[in-house]
Amino acid sequence: MKVKFLPLISLLTLSFYASAQNVAINTDGSTANSSSMLDIKSTTKGVLIPRMTAAQKAAITTPATGLLVYQTDGTSGFYYNSGSPASPVWQYISTGTAGPQGPAGEIGINYRGAYSSSVNSYSYRDAVTYSGSYYMYINSTPGLVGQTPNAYPSTWALLASAGATGATGLKGDKGDPGDGFANGTTGGQMILTNSSAPYAPGIPVNMSGDATLNAGGVITIGNNKIVGAKIADDAVTSTKIASNAVTIAKLPAGATSITYLRGDGTWAAPSGGGAVLDLVASTSGNTQTFTAGAITDVIFSTTTAPSKGSFNGTTYTVNEAGIYMVNAALTTTSATVFSISIVTSNGNSYGSPGSGATAYPTSSKAFVSANAVFSLTTGQTIKIQAITPGAITLSADNASRFTITKL
Repeated sequence: MKVKFLPLISLLTLSFYASAQNVAINTDGSTANSSSMLDIKSTTKGVLIPRMTAAQKAAITTPATGLLVYQTDGTSGFYYNSGSPASPVWQYISTGTAGPQGPAGEIGINYRGAYSSSVNSYSYRDAVTYSGSYYMYINSTPGLVGQTPNAYPSTWALLASAGATGATGLKGDKGDPGDGFANGTTGGQMILTNSSAPYAPGIPVNMSGDATLNAGGVITIGNNKIVGAKIADDAVTSTKIASNAVTIAKLPAGATSITYLRGDGTWAAPSGGGAVLDLVASTSGNTQTFTAGAITDVIFSTTTAPSKGSFNGTTYTVNEAGIYMVNAALTTTSATVFSISIVTSNGNSYGSPGSGATAYPTSSKAFVSANAVFSLTTGQTIKIQAITPGAITLSADNASRFTITKL
């Protein structure tokens, strides 16, 4: 047997402490932990477990359960006997394989910014801000529109309320006085920016030219300032003047409802005269039938709206006294000769005997006309009457006319 002796200096630095229960090996002289048979303590060195090959490990006779060795070949590492001395099972100590993936966690909140009533794509767990508070969409039906978060708790859950308004901060220091504007020399002046950078406000100036400005902000256009040279061709159009904007009150002296502006700039009343065609009526589409021997008022189905009187289809009523020229012409669907009369309510009547088929281009029709001039007053009437020896029917081809002209 070989025995080796440690040098004396090593023995002096290593402390052993043994008792009947446990053994301590350290350099500070402390006792072993009461729960450990062997308590090795060091901050600079470790412990070496017996190192051997797999074959050497397998050759250990009746290894104790829990016996620990370090295998140097094959799958190297620490092994311990998890079996019995008679039937050893050398268990490799490893970090183990990764376990299965755990279940997915809850879906996070999807922040969508400020709430908008026009958005139709909000869905579960979308978060928004509204009136300073935070809300989360909890309704199982996505895309609900117009449900404001604070009014629909079944759609939006409150996450965090808006905090109270903080205290007003301290008032800042007063800034330095600015340069200000220069004083004017009279009322109604304007301050314009200078013509060069930085285009600062200039000194007050008077408004001159075709218009002036007073201290009350009223602009006055000077006399004879709006001349042809100042107005571009086609510039004054109906779209530039509002409806009913140019009234008589806006026009100069002399302008009335019955005067007109002359070329020399003065207003004058028009001279009298001039005929006005006030009524044009026809029997277009009308197939009125006249009974033999009866005097019948002629019905006119189409008419223009008169301005000097009124017309109800048979009778024209005078609204403006004067001289009236009346023209009437009727065409029938047969060659039966008939007559017409222009009748007024003041007792005047002008008749025209009927003419035969020779007076109309078509031999199967008859045509008759009458013309007269009457002096009528307001309220008097004019109408056309027909008399025939046999039953006749008006032609519906617009050939029958009734016209009234105020002279």
